[in-house]
Amino acid sequence: LYAHSWGIDRSFLGQKYKVKSKSIGNSQVLNRDYTRRKEIEIVIKEMADQVATRLRRSGAKAEVVSLWIGFSMGYVDQSGSRGFHQQMKVPATNSSKQIANYLLQIFDRHY
Repeated sequence: LYAHSWGIDRSFLGQKYKVKSKSIGNSQVLNRDYTRRKEIEIVIKEMADQVATRLRRSGAKAEVVSLWIGFSMGYVDQSGSRGFHQQMKVPATNSSKQIANYLLQIFDRHY
């Protein structure tokens, strides 16, 4: 406490920093409202492909996929929500197609 109060830091600087989170994600803020399912599906597939590419590059696989959809400013649905966030545990994968399919399942279930 004495050393700290005098601005002396005795931390060992050689310690390696360990990343606590092993997640890989992606997000987008769209410039307009997407109301047609086909448009939304394209955005979800593109984002799934970007995440899967990063997974493959790092030699990793996803075991949980998560989807967060936020509604445009000022819009609130019947339940008072401004969007939704859901996730699902999946068999380990780094396939763009499989990740997109899981995300679309979440979307269809909760949108």
